[in-house]
Amino acid sequence: MQIKFQNYMKQICRMCRSSPSLQAQGGNDLNEVQVCEGSDWESLQENLSRNFPASEGNVTDDQMRDWWHSNGKIFNWSGLATELKETIIQYCMCRPHSYGNYFYCLEGYRRLRSSAPGPCEIVGQLGPWTSLLGVSAEVRKITLQICFRGGWLYPQGLSIMSNVQHHFQKSIHRLERYYQIFERHSIPDANNRKTMKLASQYKYFPKIYRELNTYATFMHGIRKVFLGFDSWSSLHFFKVSTCNFDKYRPQKFITCDVFERLPYLNAIYIFLPTDGNFRNDPMIFGPKLFDNNRPCARSLHRLIYENAAKELAPYNGVHMKMFMDEYEEQRFLDLHAAAKSELKFTDEELKELWEECGGGVQLDPDSISTTKDERFEARPETLDGAGNITLTPYCKCEIPCLDAYQLAGRY
Repeated sequence: MQIKFQNYMKQICRMCRSSPSLQAQGGNDLNEVQVCEGSDWESLQENLSRNFPASEGNVTDDQMRDWWHSNGKIFNWSGLATELKETIIQYCMCRPHSYGNYFYCLEGYRRLRSSAPGPCEIVGQLGPWTSLLGVSAEVRKITLQICFRGGWLYPQGLSIMSNVQHHFQKSIHRLERYYQIFERHSIPDANNRKTMKLASQYKYFPKIYRELNTYATFMHGIRKVFLGFDSWSSLHFFKVSTCNFDKYRPQKFITCDVFERLPYLNAIYIFLPTDGNFRNDPMIFGPKLFDNNRPCARSLHRLIYENAAKELAPYNGVHMKMFMDEYEEQRFLDLHAAAKSELKFTDEELKELWEECGGGVQLDPDSISTTKDERFEARPETLDGAGNITLTPYCKCEIPCLDAYQLAGRY
């Protein structure tokens, strides 16, 4: 018969039978059960030892408590190898969340309207073990590195997922307020203008001032972003300037330039807007997005991904999703490849140049501005049938966009 064997960490399914000698005698002894492993039959004890070795068994709390008392309540944590320390901390992080003090603590923070115990992007990974960040500098460093690069429970690393631009902006601002504190003097002195300036330089230009990584924040540990904004936010996020649309961008609106502030970013997933809302919002100032009679979603997608192909050229691991059809997807891939080929320096070449120059040229901190000069190219305006300024023309697609839009990303 087919039998399933499992413990808390593993599950296997094997064919089992009684041994031939036992079948001839008509007996029923568990010690004579055989298990098929590949093309061979072996005893049940041998098979369980192979698939569930004792070294991987779960130690109970009573066993741990007995060992602790017999050892004199002493544990040489500092003598362990770094790999073992990481394994121990990951076991702590993989414990399932409970409705204990941790969640009641969060509710207490909300009721008192006081500051939370930390950014939810990190606190959510640690759960009840958030206090690991305050044990020591070594434990904090190991714990944060696991959160940043990924572990057993969150193998993707520190990832930001948002379908609302405002929420993404809040995540960036929340993470940049917390310093990693991997080394001494990692927090700039508020009374020291020079250290504040250096911290600000690394905050906005981490790829240029690599030697200032001692002032790194949680924001600099982001590995992946998954973004799916609405049409209006996507156009502003990728700095579309058609019909002078960029002039209507709100102040302090975070655009795709924020990726330059993420030195360890290794994957960008962008989902084109597929909300199906083709109505122009009268409360938003600026050109209309669609024609009132026959809106063209294909043209809107092209406005977004054409600019995105250029803006995302310096980054690796770029993935654009939810195209109208295969032709639009291939068109974006061609544009993105052409934009990457026109780059003067790739990120890998800049790193190599940085190492060859021994860290670059030393500049005076007071001579560097921490704000970016954003310039946009104005394009000719387009008019609809009523003479109104619109970003997308009257839909003339072979398959009307109202019909093709339903299959976006599912062709």
